Amino acid sequence: MTEVPAPRGERSVELHGDNHGIITTGDHVNITQLVTRIEAVRPVEGVTVPPGLGNVPAVPRTFVGREEDLEVLHGTLAEDRPVVVRALHGMGGVGKSTFAARYARQYRDHYQMVWWIVSDTEETVSAGLADLAVALQPELGGLPAQALTLRAKAWLACHSGWLLICDNAPGPGVLGDLAAVAGDGRMIITSRLAHGWHTLGADTVHLDVLGEAASLELLLSFAPPGQAGAWPGAAGLVAHLGGLPLAIEQAGAYLQETGLTPEAYLRLLRERPARLHDSTAEGSAGRATIAQVWKTTLDTIGLRSPLPGDLLAILAWLGPEPVPRTIFRALTEPKPLYRRRRPWERRDRDGWSTTRALCDPLDVEEALGRLDAYNMVGLTSEFVTVHRLVQDVTRTAEGQAPGVARDRAAILLELAFPADTGPPEARAEVRALLPHITTLVSRTPKEAEGLALPFLLWHTSVFLGEQGDVLRAVNLLDRALESARRLYGAVHPVTLYVRDALGVACQDAGELGDAVALLKANLADRKARHGRNDPLTFESRRHLAHAHQAAADHAQATVLFEQLLADRERLLGPHDPLTLQSRHDLANAHYRAGDQATSIPLFEQALSACEAVLGPAHGHTLAVRNNLALACSLTGDEERAAALLQRNLEERERELGTDHPDTLLARFNLADVLARIGDEDGALAMLEAVVEDSERVLDDLHPDRLANREGLADAYLSAKDYAKAIPLLEKLLEDRERALGPDHPSTLDVRGDLAGAYSLSGGLDRALRMFEEVLAARERVQGDGHRRTLDARRDLALAFEQARQPYRAIPHFKRVLADSYRLFGRDHPETMDARQDLASAYQSVDDMKRAVPLYVEAVEGFATLLGEEDPKTFGARRDLGFAYEKIGDHERALRQFEMALPGHELVLGPEHVLTQAVRDSLRFLTENLDWLGGED
Repeated sequence: MTEVPAPRGERSVELHGDNHGIITTGDHVNITQLVTRIEAVRPVEGVTVPPGLGNVPAVPRTFVGREEDLEVLHGTLAEDRPVVVRALHGMGGVGKSTFAARYARQYRDHYQMVWWIVSDTEETVSAGLADLAVALQPELGGLPAQALTLRAKAWLACHSGWLLICDNAPGPGVLGDLAAVAGDGRMIITSRLAHGWHTLGADTVHLDVLGEAASLELLLSFAPPGQAGAWPGAAGLVAHLGGLPLAIEQAGAYLQETGLTPEAYLRLLRERPARLHDSTAEGSAGRATIAQVWKTTLDTIGLRSPLPGDLLAILAWLGPEPVPRTIFRALTEPKPLYRRRRPWERRDRDGWSTTRALCDPLDVEEALGRLDAYNMVGLTSEFVTVHRLVQDVTRTAEGQAPGVARDRAAILLELAFPADTGPPEARAEVRALLPHITTLVSRTPKEAEGLALPFLLWHTSVFLGEQGDVLRAVNLLDRALESARRLYGAVHPVTLYVRDALGVACQDAGELGDAVALLKANLADRKARHGRNDPLTFESRRHLAHAHQAAADHAQATVLFEQLLADRERLLGPHDPLTLQSRHDLANAHYRAGDQATSIPLFEQALSACEAVLGPAHGHTLAVRNNLALACSLTGDEERAAALLQRNLEERERELGTDHPDTLLARFNLADVLARIGDEDGALAMLEAVVEDSERVLDDLHPDRLANREGLADAYLSAKDYAKAIPLLEKLLEDRERALGPDHPSTLDVRGDLAGAYSLSGGLDRALRMFEEVLAARERVQGDGHRRTLDARRDLALAFEQARQPYRAIPHFKRVLADSYRLFGRDHPETMDARQDLASAYQSVDDMKRAVPLYVEAVEGFATLLGEEDPKTFGARRDLGFAYEKIGDHERALRQFEMALPGHELVLGPEHVLTQAVRDSLRFLTENLDWLGGED
């Protein structure tokens, strides 16, 4: 394994593991944080259009043959209706976008605002709406994109006199509800699609090719001065191009650049009949396709330098969305120091390399500019756009070696991937790359994959997993593992890295059996290749232990963590950060297994060591302190837990700021403990603030954002505020299904919570159906013997009991008790709960012969394990007393009530309804025992 270079210089920084904060070194460092003032988010009704607002693209200098069409379109848009939508359709290159832009500029004074939205995908539509919201109120630029999109829709809904142009929409679906929510305005949609627009209430307008006279006028606008009336071959070229405006404009630009005549251009075009792989529109047979124009243009562009053609060939393998110009950075800069040397970092068959700067930055800029001059790409300061037909033609052009450009595209995307995807700006960079990575993967046959693709898939999947999109992460890693095995071999380090990442992703996706199998195989292969004591082997052992822990195999997880801690102490010493990590892992294993008596001392040892070695504010120290607090909370030491979490929050805010995800998590955990110690109002206010901040700073499906929303819903349920809890859980369930799939354990958790909320709010029928669905999914996904399956079965049984259907509840309670024996043993509190549940169900059907022995076992077990003052113990005695009373065993009932009353008074208070019930029964039996008799 290549060693990571040591830091150089007196004040350099060395990193190990993950870093989620800001690291600075040197003097006079300025860190700027942008914050949106809350007062800026005023009601949209009061937001007016700034003077001169508009973003309509420029139109060609010559616009011909469409004046009558413009007047007709304006007449139809002037209809007296709340919203008028026109879908402008026609073949690719016919000039739909140019026509729409010309209309917008010519009739600008008829509208208070005109806004242009690129509508290739739902994402670009949302981005265009978000840009509109910022253009209307620039001070809102710091809001999340989703919030800006919704705000733009709200503005359109309550204002009139605007014109919205949705350009290049592939179909009605990409626009979503935009037409439905629009208010009193006008919309123009441009698309190649001719049908289906009635679903948006739109009338269609067909845009045909230019006539002969208009086509000739357009071409002659590019003629040299004085030659417009006698440009050799102009009429023949126009006829050959078939009146397609884009083809004419590109040909004219080529003629201007080269000085050729239309006659010479037509001769070249006929000599190189490159075919467009897509068929042309009906009725266009015999006319030249635009692909022929593009091929001829590219040949001439390549005469000066091959670089423009190389760049376009790379762009052809990416998506039609805007491509960040930063992907070409690797061509002009040396390889970043933090990157290890990749196996593919060598020259390819044409001498093209990424291990050195290929060319001067000006070469790339001039090459892109040359492509833009011939209308082969569009350029902005940040992005390159390529028409999808240009991409198709370039990929399939005669003489093109697809593997070279495809592999280069993968290499550049991999090198453009940020090393740290934690900062918001880095996440934005990755999101801009994602559609191109997806497109490249879909267009790459498995047998033709290059050496860089497994790395690109690996890094992309890690990012997706961090953002909660674990299903896509697993799919990409499946592909990456298959590629790595084929390209590098079954036990190559690259393959083992990818398989390790796939195992962790499967664990996150709830595919625990697959996770354990993959990680176990990886551990064996790393032992064989690297040895038992290699750091990579240790990491594989740790990942396998976590997978066993996630699968509730706590015994096996604890054994692996104990072995890893012993090995790291032996090889690295007790104070090495990795040893401290293992000590924390072991403490956490006992915590997850419910053994707090063991976990708390281990957490305390780990915290003391971390504070001494790493410092009190180190990320790992904060994680240990947080988990110690959670363990203390479970043992009832809420005051200590709150103090620990308050310390953590202060450290997080000081080191990371108030909006960092780790700070939000610290606030969330503190709120949970505040609720436990009785400060429900303070906890609820803190949780609401955490959720509000999470929605603002975290991505839509970020796991922390969803977890925070789930915590707030639980708080609303505890406060019996079902009106707030249920909509929150319904939206959360929708997001979980979108991010993780319908059968992921976390999705099932939310579905179970929602079923419980329906049940508590009176919707028992709906709750029962949902509880049954959750149980079936748990059995299918996690198996009959899983702890969460047992919980789902108990929830369903309790719901049947609440619905007064005890005969349907009893079989499930019996199964829960049997599974509790197997999972926890006879004397575990969970098993005692299961006995008491089953006893109560038997009592509800008057089967006291079965109920009473179960109550007796529960009481004896709780008293031995928890003591007489524990609520479970005195609650079980109360239930047993009522059971004895029901069968006429008044002496035993009296003794149970006598033993239960002190606990009720001490814990619940003398005026609690259950305390009063026990006291009343005790008084009645004491006064009437002689008359009643001791036992029937």
